[in-house]
Amino acid sequence: MLALLGVVSISGLGVDVGEPDQRTGVVLALAAGAAWAGYILLGRRVASAGSGIDSLAVGMVFGALVYAPFAVGTAAGALASVRSTAMALGVGLLSTAVPYGLDQVVLKRLGTDTFALLSSLMPATSMLVGVVVLGQLPSGWEVTGLVLVSVAVALASADGRAPRPANH
Repeated sequence: MLALLGVVSISGLGVDVGEPDQRTGVVLALAAGAAWAGYILLGRRVASAGSGIDSLAVGMVFGALVYAPFAVGTAAGALASVRSTAMALGVGLLSTAVPYGLDQVVLKRLGTDTFALLSSLMPATSMLVGVVVLGQLPSGWEVTGLVLVSVAVALASADGRAPRPANH
C-alpha cells in the first residue's frame, strides 16, 4: 500500500481516470509493470539455464530484425554519418546491451525476489542523477513518493528472511 501511495504521489496526484487519455496512460503503466514482472521472471529462467548472455544476444538480434522495418524511416537520418552511426551504436550498447547483459549476470546469482527489490530502487537512483547531473530539483510530492516507495522496499526486505541466493 505504501508503494502504491508513493507511485501515486510521484505521478503528481493529478490522474483523472474519467479522461480517456489518462485512462489509457494508467492502463499502459499497469501493462508496463506487468511486462517488467514478466521480464524478471523470464530473465531469471533464461539466466539460470546457463546460456543467459548467449540467449540475450539471440534475442537482441531477433528484436532488431523485427523492429527494423518500422525504424527504417527514422533511422536513416541517425545513420547518415560515421559519427552519428558511432553515437547510435554507443547509445544502443550502453542503454540496452550492457544493462541487459548485467541483468543476466545478476539474475543468475540472485533470486528474483532480491532482483525485484533492487530494481524497485531505480527511481531513487534516477532522482539522484537528475539532481546531481541535470540540476533537476524534485517537487515535494515526488520526494514524498520516493520516501514512501523506499519505506515499502525496506519493509518488504525486513520480513525476517535473508535474501535467497540463486540455486546453481
